[in-house]
Amino acid sequence: MIYPKKSKMFERVFYYYLNYSFRKHFYKVHVDVSKLHIPEGPVLVLLNHSNWWDGLVSFYLNQTVFKKDSYAVMSKKGIEDYPFFRKIGAFSVDPNSPKSLMKSLQFAKELLDDNKYVWMFPQGKEEHLEKRPLEFMKGPAYLIEKSKSISIVMIALYYTYTHHQKPEIFIKMVNMKHRPMDHLSRKEVTSLLENELTSLVDVLKEDILNERTYQFQVMTKGTRTVNEWVDQLTDKKKEA
Repeated sequence: MIYPKKSKMFERVFYYYLNYSFRKHFYKVHVDVSKLHIPEGPVLVLLNHSNWWDGLVSFYLNQTVFKKDSYAVMSKKGIEDYPFFRKIGAFSVDPNSPKSLMKSLQFAKELLDDNKYVWMFPQGKEEHLEKRPLEFMKGPAYLIEKSKSISIVMIALYYTYTHHQKPEIFIKMVNMKHRPMDHLSRKEVTSLLENELTSLVDVLKEDILNERTYQFQVMTKGTRTVNEWVDQLTDKKKEA
């Protein structure tokens, strides 16, 4: 297992780099927090996983929205390829090694016991944004079973083009409603979590398709796109 090696200095610098990077690559980053209450104490954050940006988005959300002492589960290969993730709280998981997997889950439990936030992509790998159903590993169910007092936050990430040259990111965050899970098996808990996050992603998709985005806040706006420059020039010609 590869442990995190957090650096506050690196986190600050990396945050500013990400802000620049999002502005460069995306037209806007939209966030819906209308149904989110930021919990105190131990929190398990579950997100869908469709591309390389997800890990960076999760760090950015923690820096801007949650502002908590957070850690994230990341594949062993991912950390080996991008070791800087350790400096922002990532630690490895290797599903192909039962011993290493259990060690990672135990470390996650210790973080939760210490009232930290633990972020997980329960699909365990990148899968196409439109793939259904979402299929989860059993790690979250294990942590819920072993850390009964934790809160759960669900985050849906959706990347798309709208009316602009650059893509946009839409993010919807909600608290999972508290419900007793003591009587459920890990398989049943896993199925419950799958259904909850799948539903949230689909609701987010429908909001975007139907342009019901009034509840979203713009977290980051990118540089002006070509179509905006053209529109501005066209408007000036009309005025002349």
